[in-house]
Amino acid sequence: MNLRELEKITKELPCFSIQQIKLFEPDFLRWNLKNWHEKWYLDRITKWRYCFSSLPKLEENSYIISHSIYQPSYISMESALRYYNLIPEWVFITTACSSKKTQKFTWDRWTFYYYHIKPSLFRGYETKKTQYWSFYLATPEKLICDFFYLKPNLKKSDIPELRIDFDLLYQLTTRENIESCAKKFNNKRLSNIISDFISYK
Repeated sequence: MNLRELEKITKELPCFSIQQIKLFEPDFLRWNLKNWHEKWYLDRITKWRYCFSSLPKLEENSYIISHSIYQPSYISMESALRYYNLIPEWVFITTACSSKKTQKFTWDRWTFYYYHIKPSLFRGYETKKTQYWSFYLATPEKLICDFFYLKPNLKKSDIPELRIDFDLLYQLTTRENIESCAKKFNNKRLSNIISDFISYK
């Protein structure tokens, strides 16, 4: 298998492992991946996963790779705030929630961080599709609840510093939806700060 053939068979995979390649060519040698990586044709994302170096460094591509390398997971927290344009800052770390343990992967082009969330709270996300791939994304109300739930040190006085675009937020969802979502967490601290949040503006 040459590089062009690899590109063809992995067209619908944002990143790939040797096990996936061997479904097409059982005798494929891992040395090929190492060689192509050293020649800058491939990027190694994790110990066992690669993508083509030509893959554009776009936020959407980082979400797709995030979903691919650590499952189950969905984009949330700062990345979801950025996706919905609810904050003005550029986000350099791709953030997601997972029912698996907290994890972090770093490579030259992106850093992926996964917040652990209880399996009972692993919900409130939608499937977003691109031309070839898809990923899971928290709904606006769920990302707000995730954010305050997974950052327990945040207080009412911190809300203005988050610089959230409330006008846009309430075009995407409602105060009632956010409050209803928070109740499903069954967490008094979260309910209190969400009450402060929705009454802020």
